[in-house]
Amino acid sequence: MGCGISKGDLKAVEEVTGMSEGDVKEAYKGFKQENKADKVNLSKFTKLVSSMNTNKGDATEYSKHFFRALDCNNDKKVSFKEVMIGFHHLSPQGNQEERLKIVFKMYDASKTKTLSQEDVKILTKAQFDLQGKTLTDTECEERVKSIFSQCDLNADGKITEEEFLKAGVSIAEMFELEAADDE
Repeated sequence: MGCGISKGDLKAVEEVTGMSEGDVKEAYKGFKQENKADKVNLSKFTKLVSSMNTNKGDATEYSKHFFRALDCNNDKKVSFKEVMIGFHHLSPQGNQEERLKIVFKMYDASKTKTLSQEDVKILTKAQFDLQGKTLTDTECEERVKSIFSQCDLNADGKITEEEFLKAGVSIAEMFELEAADDE
């Protein structure tokens, strides 16, 4: 593992982000130097998100859900590749569908592949904590109702990934996708 980034991971990060090979290698070098490892656990990931958070809110809960969404192989760690591609997709330059898929995974706190009102409440509160803003129970309920009215297309009380993706760009603004992208 100490040999550097694999050619496959290097190429994947280049292709998705549009970074040059040299820039990816430099970013990997900084990632490895900062973290002393090729992958980071939730604690280190939370520190990374906190360091990037210009709002100075509490990133703990938000990071937990973001981490879960990025941990593609469920090994309880995120790799340089997972971090770079995930952050890229959440940025304005990222692919809209991939961005929505990541956000859906973040909201799926219960890991049921559908979003309940409780799932949406959990991440909505985490977003406000990240931003250092206060959210009353009433405001949270209103946001959840609004999200469900736009996304729960068949009105069955849950939001599937398909429904979430169909709601697309209009819902993306409600979910404040750029909250994690304050670089």
